Amino acid sequence: LWVYRELYRSQCLVPEMAAIIREVEPGYFYTVADQESPEGRQELAAAGIDTLEAEKAVTVGIQAVQLRLTKAGDGRPRLFIHSGCVNTISEFFEYRWAETKEGRNADEKPVKDNDHAMDALRYMVRAVDNPPVYAAEAAIEKSRGDRASDYAKYF
Repeated sequence: LWVYRELYRSQCLVPEMAAIIREVEPGYFYTVADQESPEGRQELAAAGIDTLEAEKAVTVGIQAVQLRLTKAGDGRPRLFIHSGCVNTISEFFEYRWAETKEGRNADEKPVKDNDHAMDALRYMVRAVDNPPVYAAEAAIEKSRGDRASDYAKYF
């Protein structure tokens, strides 16, 4: 899986992003979109951009990306990031886990700061690697919570 371009914008409305997607990716297959914005997905659909609902299980997504970054039998990973994807690369170095708070264990989730590219990468890897089980896992996730052990059989 090659990430060769990133469309990283702030303060960009969905119709503007749809125009950018259509301009730079005329041959795309679909876009993985945040399910917390059904209006945004509707706007993308109106612009002719098909979307899949992002499966947002954080721990499972991180594990999927880690699996892709692990060297395979030929000694190469299965995820490559082009050097022009500067925000994605930067976020790899900024991504960190929550620190332990006094009297409590740290949450087993990354800090939610400067992580938009990492979120998008997780969503893409999960959608590409698990199309047959993607929707079923998203439904399980909503009902059970974010527990990686629920999905271990898929990795």
